[in-house]
Amino acid sequence: MEVNQGHGNGLGKWKKKPVEFERELSITIENLVWGAQRPKKTVFSQSWVGNEALLKPPYGKVMKAWSDSNAQKSESLLRGYLLQGTINWADGNRLNEGDRDFIIDSLLGDMDKYKTTSKKEKEDVAQFLKGFWSKLKTKTDNPYKVVQEILSWTECQPFFTEKICRIIYNNESKINKGEETQRIAIIVEKYCNNDSEDEEIASHLHGIYSLLIDNENYDSFWLLFSYRKILKEQGIEEELINDVVIKTSLDFLQESRLVVNQHSKLQIHNCIYQSIFNEDWVERHILYSRPYAQKLLNWLDSNCQDNSQLLNQQETQETIKWARENGNKLTSQEHKFISFSLAS
Repeated sequence: MEVNQGHGNGLGKWKKKPVEFERELSITIENLVWGAQRPKKTVFSQSWVGNEALLKPPYGKVMKAWSDSNAQKSESLLRGYLLQGTINWADGNRLNEGDRDFIIDSLLGDMDKYKTTSKKEKEDVAQFLKGFWSKLKTKTDNPYKVVQEILSWTECQPFFTEKICRIIYNNESKINKGEETQRIAIIVEKYCNNDSEDEEIASHLHGIYSLLIDNENYDSFWLLFSYRKILKEQGIEEELINDVVIKTSLDFLQESRLVVNQHSKLQIHNCIYQSIFNEDWVERHILYSRPYAQKLLNWLDSNCQDNSQLLNQQETQETIKWARENGNKLTSQEHKFISFSLAS
């Protein structure tokens, strides 16, 4: 009987082990399932981890490399999609001064993809933005996005960057999230024009006008022609220009910061200049510089091949008379044009 009961030889004890194991396993699984459902265990859930990750800056490693270089390594600044993602992430997040400065410097560094801006211009703009930031924040939901839109117009040109920021601050209405592109475009259209109600902007643009039209040291025709050439060709390679007069005009335009050199190509400094002093404006004003300006312009555009643009006999005589009255300050290109006209 004892054997059948399994006590003497330990068989009964052995038979009980699987049952006990199953019961204990069931209890363990139940505890695990119930434990996973308890509130105190869900504090560090996947959702919590995800939310916490969103609060962390997406540029930590990049910013550290930039800081380690004492803010000298421009290649450590944010670029492209990482910069854009950071700007979007910054919306609604409170950043300390170091993070703010890093993003501002990245925005200015990203201007390299547009035009070559002088180091001093970038430094001036950076200093202004960091000092003006607290005021800009009161008028914008996402000041980083607003500054990005401003720079897309001014391309780090200090005067216009500062003026647009101050206009935003003095405006009664706030720039809400999603309105940045449209609102900045409206401000540029309203204030950055030849008839601007802002006296400083009007004076600045009048100064550009005087450089191109009323310049005592440079011939307005060739200044406008050189500027027009950049507009029409969307940039020109300076080393391919052989004409001395055009090269001299281009040098002056660069010194005036109306034109900048980007990757060995001369281009208009920023979109504001390009929108105001556009092809229509140049065509209209260049015709006042010479009585024969239109035909000379067409002839030059044809690479001096279109003889239908040469002057007739009466026009040639009037041109020679005009040249004498104006000190015979004609370029080799104009002498060639008149000579061809006489011979035709």
